[in-house]
Formats: sequence, C-alpha cells, structure tokens
Amino acid sequence: MAPKPLPQAPLESLLREANGLLDGANGKLREGRILAQKVRIPSEIQNLLDTAADQLQAKANEIDRALTRLNEVDQAASTAHQSANATGNELRAKALELWNTGRQLRIEQCKARDPEASRVEWLVAQDEVYIAREGARKPVKGSEDFIQEYAVKDGDNVLWYAHFHYPKLDTPAESYSVAHLKTVAQRFLTYPQFIAQGGTVTGAKALIRAEIQPNMAKKLYLAVGGMQQGENAAG
Repeated sequence: MAPKPLPQAPLESLLREANGLLDGANGKLREGRILAQKVRIPSEIQNLLDTAADQLQAKANEIDRALTRLNEVDQAASTAHQSANATGNELRAKALELWNTGRQLRIEQCKARDPEASRVEWLVAQDEVYIAREGARKPVKGSEDFIQEYAVKDGDNVLWYAHFHYPKLDTPAESYSVAHLKTVAQRFLTYPQFIAQGGTVTGAKALIRAEIQPNMAKKLYLAVGGMQQGENAAG
C-alpha cells in the first residue's frame, strides 16, 4: 500500500515561515561577510550563503504550489494571491542576492590568499582568471632542473605562478618531475635559497609550493599554447 502524502502547510503558515526566512537573510549576509575574513577555506562562505538561499527558493516554490492547490492563481485581484506572489518574488530576489554574494566573497578570498590548485581550478571555471605560458623552458639557477613557468592572471595582474620542473630541456611536457604553485613574492625562491637566507627546515612551510595534481596539470596548464620545450626565448 502506497504511503499517504504528507499534509501540505496552509498558505498562511507558509507566509509566516517565509517572513521569518526573509528576516534572517540579511543576518546571513552579514555573517558571511564577517566569516569571509576568518575562515580558512573560502568555499565555506559560499556554502553558508547557498544553503540560506536554497531555503528561500524552496519556500517560494512551496508558496507557488499552495496557490495552485487553492486555485488562486486565476484570481489576480485576490488580496491573498497578491500578497503571496509578492512574498514569493521577494524570496527569490533575496535568494539570488545570497547566491551572488556567496560567489563573490569566495572569489575575493580565493584571489587574496596563498595559491591552491583547487582554487585555481575553480577560478578558471568561473572565468575569473586565466593561465598564460611564460616564455620557454629555462634552467633553474643552482640546480640541474629546468622549469616551464605559467602565470595565473586576473586581467593584467598576476596572482600566482606555476612552475613545472623537468630533468632536461627536451623532456616531454607531460613528463615533469614536480609541479607547484608559488606566490609572486617567492616566484624565484628555491628551497636551497630559502635555507641559505637563514630559513630552517622546520620553518620551510613559509615557502609556498602548492602541489598541482596530474589531472589539473593536464587540464589547466599543459594544454596552454605557447613556446614549446627546447625553444629559445626571444631577446
């Protein structure tokens, strides 16, 4: 025997719940902006505001269904219908504001922090940054390695650099030995140089080298056009 459908909330009850959600929405926006300066993972801010937005959208959908059940959608002059429609529109508008704010706060915090491969991937997917190949492969000073450098750019501004290390100048692009992201300030700073400048092994975490996983390397960096391995940089 099929289970009986759950009883539907009356329109008046839905409107009270909707007003409660709307009252709390601005508080969620304030909370999101405060947390943006504190949380370690920027996506947590977006998740917080997305959850609140989803609740508003779901309540707007419930109101629509209630209006349909009551057959009030054809009664444009009905005070109840007009009030419910207005509340539904307000819920959707506030949900959109929450979604947009959560996304924007995440973008801002991703760009302002140290690089991580997953953050670059997400920013590229959002069309907020692009990756450019920086010249030809070149030797690393004080090392037997060669590196191919890429810039993660926001317009004309470089946010971070990606370094792909190779044992030889003509090693195939996909056969790199290690790949990581570096800050602009530490673009040319190697681990031996860090130690030589007074850094310690235990303090080496201050040297930002965020690993780039193979799937992201192929998808985001190695597919970027430009000069190929073994070519000499012009002038």
